[in-house]
Amino acid sequence: MIDEIKTSLEDYFDQVEAFLDSFIENGDEQELFISSYLHGHFSVVAAAILLDEQKIERFKIHANTVNEDRLHLFQRNLKSMLHASINAAINDQELSQQDAVQVRELVEKIPA
Repeated sequence: MIDEIKTSLEDYFDQVEAFLDSFIENGDEQELFISSYLHGHFSVVAAAILLDEQKIERFKIHANTVNEDRLHLFQRNLKSMLHASINAAINDQELSQQDAVQVRELVEKIPA
């Protein structure tokens, strides 16, 4: 069951990466910066999720308990972890205010 969940997660993560990579071809300089910045945070969060079998097991149990779509649960958790990572970076003043707003907006546009 864990392997099945990991495969679902990997497929979803591939979709998110494709979304972020689309700014390489279609975005302007600012959009490229914002998507690249978010991509770095996304890569760290995605790896942390895939390496944490206890977290994956909790997803499975929660999804089975409340009869919730697992992928939807993964998506919510990913966005929550991304916001936490980005907020920590913002608190460390890694981004200007304008860039911070744009990064947060892009997180909300991640495909569901």
